[in-house]
Amino acid sequence: MTETPLVSVVIPCLNRAHFIAPTIESVVQQEYRYIECIVVDGGSSDGSREVIQRYEGRVKFVSERDDGHADAINKGFKISRGEILAWLNADDVWVVPNAVSTAVAYFNQHPEVDLVYGDCGSIDVDGHLIGLSYSHEWDLVYAVEHCDHCIPQPAAFMRRRILESVGWLDASFISKKDHELWLRIGLGGEINHIPNLLAHARACPGYLADRGDITAEACVKLTKKFFTLPGVPDHFRARRRRALGNSYLRGMDYAWHDGRHWRIILTYALRATIVNPADVRSVLRRLGAYVKTTRVGHLFPSPGHLVRHMKRWLRGSRTSINLEGDRDIEWSWVAAHLPSGPGEALDFGSGGSHLGLIAAQRGFHVTSIDLEPIERPYIHPHLSFISGDLLKIPLPSGRFDLVINCSTVEHVGIAGRYGVTESAPSGDLQAMARLRELMKPGAAMLLTIPLGQDALFAPLCRVYGKQRLPLLLEGYTVQNESCWVKDSKNQWVLSTRDAALSFKASAGSWDPLENVYALGCFVLRKPA
Repeated sequence: MTETPLVSVVIPCLNRAHFIAPTIESVVQQEYRYIECIVVDGGSSDGSREVIQRYEGRVKFVSERDDGHADAINKGFKISRGEILAWLNADDVWVVPNAVSTAVAYFNQHPEVDLVYGDCGSIDVDGHLIGLSYSHEWDLVYAVEHCDHCIPQPAAFMRRRILESVGWLDASFISKKDHELWLRIGLGGEINHIPNLLAHARACPGYLADRGDITAEACVKLTKKFFTLPGVPDHFRARRRRALGNSYLRGMDYAWHDGRHWRIILTYALRATIVNPADVRSVLRRLGAYVKTTRVGHLFPSPGHLVRHMKRWLRGSRTSINLEGDRDIEWSWVAAHLPSGPGEALDFGSGGSHLGLIAAQRGFHVTSIDLEPIERPYIHPHLSFISGDLLKIPLPSGRFDLVINCSTVEHVGIAGRYGVTESAPSGDLQAMARLRELMKPGAAMLLTIPLGQDALFAPLCRVYGKQRLPLLLEGYTVQNESCWVKDSKNQWVLSTRDAALSFKASAGSWDPLENVYALGCFVLRKPA
């Protein structure tokens, strides 16, 4: 490879007029000059063609019907001339100005590497950074066994030689086409990660919105295909049963998140337990979590008790690092820092906790707010419940002496749970501003949140890191804090804030025992 190889990037486009210009701009504004940009339009009718044509002379433009997303990308690859290849979806962007130069420099220093990928941000429809996309450090065994994507596609660069060796994208995949390609490249070549932010993926509805059934089926299909590839080592084949079981579990999550496809969910639940009977526990945990987060969850017999019994049953049987015991830390910390009344307290997003009841018993008049009605086995004269959205409920400013905000604000504005149907990327920041407005001068907030490297794990939660945590705490004074991380024995241990913010979180599953992040517990004050 030459010191200044040609980099070819393909941009497949179909009716993305609102986003295609920023995508192309992120290419033409790169400091690296040897870039070939090929836009393959599948017959847009929304003005995308006119936007693309404004870049005549700087991009190659192909406009014709295709057989899908993968087919369009393959067309671009085959007419490209670059030694290094990449593709950007027509709403994603490279980091300007040095994403390409960073990748090229790495290839020049590591001639044995076939694919290099960097970190990838998550941006909203307006281009605002809302988190970092999850990417487990690449490991082929992990990727196959856990049906894990691992590599953020907008931040990936490949040598042409590896694609010509393992083959182009499999056009039979509507979803997960990149995931399937990474497995073939990982089997036949070398993949490395560089800890540099190279791209941003736009978190907005795409052409597969609510088609979790398609993505679910792709999870199983790509796993089965991997074990038919030539040259799969014996130690992989020994993991086939576990890998296939996990592909059904992963498919259940996609089917739930993107469209509530119950036929797929229940079919895959059965298949997972047949393929790998050890998965029955993960299946039950998932079903319990799905039921618990539906509007009709109260119609089912005690799903919360099911989940809690499952956790107790599994305690000690899981050796991987996960979220087990997170509520023990959070609820005990809040209880320990609750002041004595009298006064007015607001329990925000109370869920199934008893923290509002504890505050009432300590002398506060407590207003407990949750999005949906929650049945409780008790009544207290100083405890009242309101169902609704904090940002819409009319409450008087400067009313509360105390706010309990325990594992709640990280969910605000993320569609897909608790009856939320519309995303609001700044919902958490708006909620913190609203709570500050409701507090008296000098009032306290007891806040517990996920900490780690900045990330958005829709529809589950946000994780607060060095970028978003200061925004969340803006306007408050931190009076006290306690940070916790999981150690190698899956036990919570006290940590520094820096260590907690550097923790690499994962929350790609509805099963809490397959997710992990650090915890932050803060006593905040509204300035007097």
